[in-house]
Amino acid sequence: DANGATSLGSGSGEAPGGDGDTTVDEEALSDELEGSMQLEIEEAVHASRLLVVELLCFCVNNHGYRIKYFVLKNHVIPKVLRLCQLRDKPLILAAVRFMRACIGLKDEFYNKYVVKNDCLAPLIEQLVANARLDNLLASAVIELLDFIRKENVKSLVSHLHDVHREQLERARLPRVVEALRIRHEQNLELMRTAATRDTGAPGAAGAAGKLAQ
Repeated sequence: DANGATSLGSGSGEAPGGDGDTTVDEEALSDELEGSMQLEIEEAVHASRLLVVELLCFCVNNHGYRIKYFVLKNHVIPKVLRLCQLRDKPLILAAVRFMRACIGLKDEFYNKYVVKNDCLAPLIEQLVANARLDNLLASAVIELLDFIRKENVKSLVSHLHDVHREQLERARLPRVVEALRIRHEQNLELMRTAATRDTGAPGAAGAAGKLAQ
């Protein structure tokens, strides 16, 4: 009887231990599955965001007026630029490509919207943060600024010089800053020359009329 009681006692002791191990294993498996699902969701969201931005770039480059109306009416540019707040370089690069597509059209409707809403600010911030790293992101933003300067997109050149010059100086990119400054001063000089010419035109016309009499 004593042996039976001992065996019963040992048997009853093993059962709770086995149930506890099973519970721990189930919880670990549940946590692992939950982590795996969360990772899959994050990867799916990342891929969808990239695809949406690429689709927008395609539409901007190929569908002209209709996509312009949609982008400006629905404030698509600031929404895309929110990707710059993430710590995800591919998504930030996608936002830069979208801005490059919009500015590449050299359409004053886009340019005025960019200036009014200071849409270049997130890109300049990324440039300041990455300039010393000399990485793909910094190169992409510098290429965009260089395009604005070479193509002389006057409203954006003026905006960069007047609003973001100090930020660009903090990025320690003297060539970029100097090139923008020279282009800005050239534009101002052309405007002064044109204004002087227009001011002198009525006088010239009056002199010509007197000579004709």
